Amino acid sequence: MRYTIKSRKFGRDIDFVASLPNSKNYAYIKVSFTGNDSNYRQICDGGYLMGSTVSATAESFESICRNWWKQYLRNNKEEV
Repeated sequence: MRYTIKSRKFGRDIDFVASLPNSKNYAYIKVSFTGNDSNYRQICDGGYLMGSTVSATAESFESICRNWWKQYLRNNKEEV
């Protein structure tokens, strides 16, 4: 799964990815601030990049990405 947010604040795309394994119905979500596929970081609760990791089902993936991004922007006033 892939979801892209076009950030007006930072003038670039923010990419979220997750892969659903065959044996589970949820996946951990990763984010890239650079658009580089080799530079993904796992997202965590509260809009952070460290802490309790966030997972999603196929149905909840986009909603969780949008909510995490809003929290991230509130927590991080500096540029990504």
